Amino acid sequence: WVRVAKFCQPPSNADDGVNRSTSLAASGGDDRTVRIWSCDRVVNLATYGYFGSRAMGNSGGGVRDLAFLPSGTSLAACGTDGYV
Repeated sequence: WVRVAKFCQPPSNADDGVNRSTSLAASGGDDRTVRIWSCDRVVNLATYGYFGSRAMGNSGGGVRDLAFLPSGTSLAACGTDGYV
């Protein structure tokens, strides 16, 4: 199940050389994955595993929340286990 979805339209006036023509979305869920989507092309751009406390030997959990940096260049994921 998808637990959370967040959308990002990076500011077009940024002067960092990044192409700002694509709106992004991110989704996360019980399968412990974070997916990055192109809203313009409606395709999955990347899929990442979220391990949280599981990387430290615990049972882990699903993705509970996501947050884009205002610039759209970074994304944070938080799990049901409280790890970011």
